[in-house]
Amino acid sequence: MKKSIFIISCFSALIIYACSSIEMNNQENEANINFTEFIYSVYDPLTLNTFEQTNYLLEDHKITSSIYYRNSSNTTLTNTYIYLNDKISEIITYENNQVIKETNYNYDNSGNLVEYISKYNETDTLQLSYDKHTFNHTQDTIFVERKKSLDGINYDTQISTMKMILDENNNRVYFEAFDYIHNEQINIIKNTYDTNNNMIVEETSTQFEDGSASIISLDTYGYNTSINTLEVIYQKTFGRKNSMLLYHLEPQLLFNFNPRFISPNSINAFTSNSINIEAFPVEFENTLNNDGYSILDDFIVYSSNSTDYFHKFTLEYISE
Repeated sequence: MKKSIFIISCFSALIIYACSSIEMNNQENEANINFTEFIYSVYDPLTLNTFEQTNYLLEDHKITSSIYYRNSSNTTLTNTYIYLNDKISEIITYENNQVIKETNYNYDNSGNLVEYISKYNETDTLQLSYDKHTFNHTQDTIFVERKKSLDGINYDTQISTMKMILDENNNRVYFEAFDYIHNEQINIIKNTYDTNNNMIVEETSTQFEDGSASIISLDTYGYNTSINTLEVIYQKTFGRKNSMLLYHLEPQLLFNFNPRFISPNSINAFTSNSINIEAFPVEFENTLNNDGYSILDDFIVYSSNSTDYFHKFTLEYISE
């Protein structure tokens, strides 16, 4: 078991931690292990009781269903994952056996994601609403329009336009979004990866109408050489390109450590140079199996006095 503690501070120097250049043959290792479930748990920082938990069932390392439970509101949600031609096609979300959300993935003949549509059903009012991403794939840039609708036919409410650039390994290296609700600025994210496709730098900035720009945050990540099991599952379930195209929909929280979804190795270091951020000690702990896969990932952010938890969540992987 390896444990490392790193301090993040908006005033600290930025250090880029890169994993070693050792290439891992994940496909060979996958033949030796069959993960059937993983559990995502978020803990109350005061009591360390489980605050919310999601259990994911797997088949061939693909997610087939999940159950989410939140203690404070006694909320239970279930999801069913549907595949077509070995690609994720639909996710259906239920609450109390009623469908509250349907998410569809539509592809062109080349297998590129061209539409991502979420249909929401308000069970109290029976009001429907739709949220659609339309992807236009060009030679070097992917252009995206996001619109909303009340009938699933007329998408007349513009939410945002986006521009993305992926490298030859389907890593998203550039993301630009213009928000029509807050239309005074353009948000830009630039990402850098190491030789094993781990995200090591994420720079977020804002560009204003007058052409001026302001960097909001510059985050760096470091990795050990263990296999990040969550990335293996996301690769199998969504594919790397889809994960990158929809990466902006992951909760954009500082301590969500979003590269955990897309980086082949396990995070073991984090540094942030961000506005309005205090210094927080961060601890990453990975427990591995004999094949080098993580079977328990523990993410802990302490309060500034280094003794009390500020944020804690775990990922536990279960195999046959």
